[in-house]
Amino acid sequence: MNAVKTPGLYSRSQAKTYARANLRGIWRAIPYPFTSDDELDEQGLRANINYFIDNHLLDGIYCGHFMSEFWALTTEERKRAAEIVVAEIGGRVPVMVHTGHTSVKESVELSQHAERIGAT
Repeated sequence: MNAVKTPGLYSRSQAKTYARANLRGIWRAIPYPFTSDDELDEQGLRANINYFIDNHLLDGIYCGHFMSEFWALTTEERKRAAEIVVAEIGGRVPVMVHTGHTSVKESVELSQHAERIGAT
């Protein structure tokens, strides 16, 4: 089967090559901590990230998926959480941000946001 490459997107073979070269070691989907009033616990999230990275427990972080209860967050809350994760990691390890959504428009918006903030 020949892969069709859409301008600006990876072909399947390019994606596989990238993954084999860059997605190595131990990756973890990190949970988002919440305060007692159901707000994202930004300080707790930062502390968790630094614990994982400072103790060399992870080679990459995946955020915003099932472990992070993405379905319970607004799009703006998801963006804020991704911003915190990417900023706090500061390039120390790669970070993938989940951008899936039931709305294609929201998924595109989340994907573009992840790219703008520097997610891997």
